[in-house]
Amino acid sequence: MKTSKLIFYFSTGVQRALLVMALLLSTLPFSLPIYAQSAPTLAFVTRSVPIPLEDRPFVNHLSKQGWNVTLVDDNTVRDSGRDAIRGYDLVVISSSVYPQWIQGRLQQAPEPIVVTEHQLFPSFRMTGFQNGDRGLTSASRKLRIVNSSNPMAAGLSGDVVVSSSIAKPMNYGRVGPDAYVIATAKDSDNQSVIFAYDAGDELANGDTAVAPRVGFYMSPAHAGIANQDGWALFDAAAAWATPNAPDETDENPNPPPVTGGQIAPTVGALLGANVSKENYSSRYDAVRGFENSINRGLDIVNRFHEFSSGISSNFYWDRQHIADGRTVMISWRATDNAGSVNGTPDPRRARKIVAGQFDRQIEAMARALRDLEAPILLRFNWEMDQDYGDPQYIGTPAEYIAAWRYMHNVFERLGATNVEWVWAPRARSFAKNVGQTFYPGYEYVDWVGGSAVPINSFTDAQTIYSAWNQWASNIGKPQLLWIGLRENPQNSRWKGNFINELRSLASGQWTGLKAIVYYSSNSPLGNDYTIDTSSFALSAFRNLACSSAFTSVRRCR
Repeated sequence: MKTSKLIFYFSTGVQRALLVMALLLSTLPFSLPIYAQSAPTLAFVTRSVPIPLEDRPFVNHLSKQGWNVTLVDDNTVRDSGRDAIRGYDLVVISSSVYPQWIQGRLQQAPEPIVVTEHQLFPSFRMTGFQNGDRGLTSASRKLRIVNSSNPMAAGLSGDVVVSSSIAKPMNYGRVGPDAYVIATAKDSDNQSVIFAYDAGDELANGDTAVAPRVGFYMSPAHAGIANQDGWALFDAAAAWATPNAPDETDENPNPPPVTGGQIAPTVGALLGANVSKENYSSRYDAVRGFENSINRGLDIVNRFHEFSSGISSNFYWDRQHIADGRTVMISWRATDNAGSVNGTPDPRRARKIVAGQFDRQIEAMARALRDLEAPILLRFNWEMDQDYGDPQYIGTPAEYIAAWRYMHNVFERLGATNVEWVWAPRARSFAKNVGQTFYPGYEYVDWVGGSAVPINSFTDAQTIYSAWNQWASNIGKPQLLWIGLRENPQNSRWKGNFINELRSLASGQWTGLKAIVYYSSNSPLGNDYTIDTSSFALSAFRNLACSSAFTSVRRCR
């Protein structure tokens, strides 16, 4: 049994010193590139997507620690094997999975893997195959640290309480002589509950480990009751397994400062709208009419464009809005489905994008937006977190992320650097840990959007947006809220009160909110979201539009 593994990591102070050195060196005849750090990627293999309830505490913790988490259904591993987790900085296998879908498929994967299902320990050759070589300990709130000098011990020693409440059985394994054993069951020193093999180590059956492998006691039953020490042990194991683990974070970190491009204001927020041309000869005239109705001009005008618009459109009205001083936001769906009720969903569209099947459309749009010669917001395929078969679903989280990054790189290559990318899942899905799994990464997103156009849910703004706002605040990107409200047939003041609540939140605790774009239109389903469905709703929106939070850039008349 091994006792230690030496790892090196930079403290925050050292990182600052290196950055200063790089800046000093940049004054020499040569220069060193300095790259922005992006969130490390983690594949969380689970029984189903969306994740089962018992996995949510695990995913919540990982996201808060700074991991860019992608949920991987165990069916995907069954069908695709190593391709399902290829390229991730770390893989965590939940004990919610069906072991038979995993067994034998990931053993030779070069990615570091943390296994939290004892039935999979033999499959990864981390233990033997005999009865008793792996299993569950008796129920306990404690484990025993037997190698306190190893970084995976997280500075802990002796008997450690890892549960905040009730006792639960823990995963254990009987390991090979090359394993690092960090902790055992409290009353059984031959039941290892935290153990690991490094790349090149001899596994329990004599095979050689191709990458770091960690066996960990924490099943989903523990994740919901884990205390600070329990999570510290997991984070230490993750840091041991991969050098790309996030830096340590404080228990209650302050949100990072909001940093944006050319569009987000330093103080206050922008007001935008998507305006139906009903009763007007053009959408341009409709925008002018909308501005008159709210007693001020719009900062942002949304324009829907289909995937092939860069080929077919001359962007005439977009240019007119830019000439008038408005910022144009292009809502660019990934399919040519004008009016999504009649559109045909394409759940494989993300794969096709990465395969290059739509390069002509992507390159045409990049050139068209570049040639507008103004800062542009691009909201690509909003609500991508819809269910399979729904209009906006174009692929799994991993497939969508790959497609987003692919297109982002095309825009960069073609010089469309005036485009600011707005990533906009459904706001309500963040409470279910779904929306955030589609996040493409810090360096690929300029705005974190949240979309909410309730159809039959007449709840309050905090209920819809709080989980989204909390997650987005930790990212440090400007936030853009997309909202459309119909009247509540049971409460004629609900819509206006909802808008009043938004005004209060935007003026107070939502400091990262930098834009609200209102969907003032009739939806393809026939619902009326226009702002003037009642005099009370219109008055509330006027008050929001003319509040101090939204008048730092453009004043009311």
